[in-house]
Amino acid sequence: MQQSDKGYLAYFGGRRGAQRNPRNYQRRDDGSHIFHHTDSYYEWWYFDASFDNGYHLVATFHYRNVFLNPMIPSVQMFIYSPDGSRIERYAPIQEKNARADPDYCHVVMGENRVQDMGDHYEVILNMKGAAARLLFRNVVPPWKPGEGFNYKDEENGLTAGWVVPIPHGTVEGSLELEGERMAVTGSGYHDHNWGNFRCHETFKGWYWGRIHHPDYCVDYGWVLP
Repeated sequence: MQQSDKGYLAYFGGRRGAQRNPRNYQRRDDGSHIFHHTDSYYEWWYFDASFDNGYHLVATFHYRNVFLNPMIPSVQMFIYSPDGSRIERYAPIQEKNARADPDYCHVVMGENRVQDMGDHYEVILNMKGAAARLLFRNVVPPWKPGEGFNYKDEENGLTAGWVVPIPHGTVEGSLELEGERMAVTGSGYHDHNWGNFRCHETFKGWYWGRIHHPDYCVDYGWVLP
């Protein structure tokens, strides 16, 4: 008899009709999930914003960057101007200068930090002549898939998690480019990923994006095992 392959995709415990109620999200879901017992632990906090003046920002706080070898703390920021040009900034961070709270989102990496202030998030970035100071506020409630896992293999103890604290939010603050500061307002998004093994061992890749409409918010992901 041929044995069927096991699957470990963990959305809603594998139950198609499971409860999707966003009230299962808790503030500590966006805190750190540090696995001290494995060298393959990774974790990142991702933010992006689309501003009314045509600028866009993408920023990621990598507590341990799974896309690097060896995995080290790092921060990256992209700022896109209305003409399509892009400013890129990367900052490796010494481990002694990186810390993250397990009870809620409070990540400090050198001069860069993000903090859940209760009714909003504060994001501060400062890297090589490019800086941002932004406040994110939810328009729709935070969300997580069931218990917050993408993948879970209890036999081997492998887990990969994902939560979306800001599926759609408003953003306000400022950008600073080469000493010139501009006020910005717009819409934004924030999610958070972690795991105790290199995610490319089980995930081939993913397609992902969002539609933020005045009446509806659609966040979608197609994850490829």
